[in-house]
Amino acid sequence: MSDDDKPADQPKPKREANPTTHPEPNKPAPPPTPRRRNGARGVARLDDRLLTPPETAEFLRTTVGVLKVWRSRGDGPPFVKVGRSVRYRWSALDRWVDDQTAVAS
Repeated sequence: MSDDDKPADQPKPKREANPTTHPEPNKPAPPPTPRRRNGARGVARLDDRLLTPPETAEFLRTTVGVLKVWRSRGDGPPFVKVGRSVRYRWSALDRWVDDQTAVAS
């Protein structure tokens, strides 16, 4: 039965949303699931995750440029060099934010 043979009163089925696309086009897609050493995807502990500078800047509500200045001065959160790339360990960011907490004097 072709589409022309179907009765006109039956609505066409709605297409399902593609689950691989992010629902909000202006927001970046979440990072992929980390891979284990054998290549299989698995659930990594949140504190073991390495964030990129843009992800870190978003988390800290600052810019990538500010992170770069902090790295050059040694003022910012601790970072890891992976080859030539800079990454921030989630657990280190969490501790660094805690250490930055100030109380009014």
